[in-house]
Amino acid sequence: MNKYDTCRGSFDKLGPGINESSVSVSVVADLNKPLTLELFSRADQKRLNSIHYPKEYRMGSVYSMAVQGLDPGSHLYRLKSGRNEFIDPYVKTIEGNKRFGKRDGLGGFDTPAPVFKHKKRFIEWEDM
Repeated sequence: MNKYDTCRGSFDKLGPGINESSVSVSVVADLNKPLTLELFSRADQKRLNSIHYPKEYRMGSVYSMAVQGLDPGSHLYRLKSGRNEFIDPYVKTIEGNKRFGKRDGLGGFDTPAPVFKHKKRFIEWEDM
């Protein structure tokens, strides 16, 4: 299902990276199953492609892959290992997740009930 050329990415910066010819995603993941980069259309959020991280693109627990010819303005991504789906913890923006948690009938996520009530304007780590 891969229609993109890939190469080993840079291991010095985690998260997404963009240069003139490629988009790279580097992430720490200690997984029992292979890691996959899933690409989605930014316009309608439909899955377009799945690209497996080859073993050569892994160093210890860090995976890094550069995808050639990928337009970051028209693509979104998610990471997957087996049946588990992950949002890259190093991203600066998450799109399309107004609901998160349990999947609804449309492929989105239902919002879980809050575990605590918070009356302050900001949440402090000690409040959790």
